[in-house]
Amino acid sequence: MEDSENRKITAAEVAKHNGSDGTYWMIINGHVHDLTDFLEEHPGGEEVLMSLAGCDGTECFEDVGHSFDAVNLCKKFRIGVLSDCLFESTVSGRRLCVTVEKAPQFNLSSMSESKTKIFRLEEVKKNKNSKSTWVVIHNSVYNVTEFLNEHPGGEEVLLEQAGRDASEAFEDVGHSSDAREMMEKYKIGELAEEDRVKTERKPQAWSSDASSASSKDK
Repeated sequence: MEDSENRKITAAEVAKHNGSDGTYWMIINGHVHDLTDFLEEHPGGEEVLMSLAGCDGTECFEDVGHSFDAVNLCKKFRIGVLSDCLFESTVSGRRLCVTVEKAPQFNLSSMSESKTKIFRLEEVKKNKNSKSTWVVIHNSVYNVTEFLNEHPGGEEVLLEQAGRDASEAFEDVGHSSDAREMMEKYKIGELAEEDRVKTERKPQAWSSDASSASSKDK
């Protein structure tokens, strides 16, 4: 572990491992990770990791809002630290590093595209178990796998809706505005236009009564 923590790796070297040679490296919070063996296990699908291979995926990683367990699991794949930094600091125990201007960075426009990735309904239907739980709510696709154990109404409620459009069930519960904002952490894309005809529903008013959500979930 000590060797992997101290090994210095340049961003240029990371860029070489973008999948073209069969290996997938990524920079997260100043640390370099070899995620080659984790592709098939990733709850969000291997495509997300493959698109970030060879780049700095810190911003995308943080935007998803990974759980404490996921952050710890990530450490297992560390192989070194980024050497070419302009400056670095530590926030909440995480090492933040700003790379030199010439270093390969994850293109912000690409990140924007990944946030608005389009999924077919057939693909959503494949993710309906506890290892990969996707739901559609008002044409947005969410990966709620990491939220199963935290859901106030229990994981069974989410698993019942997994792999399909859960808009009506979501609205029937009357989730609070806080719950709606929290869901954004798990959004991975939008439903394809050709599938929206089958699932289009007019959004109902969002309830601000959090207690109502808890009681109905139970």
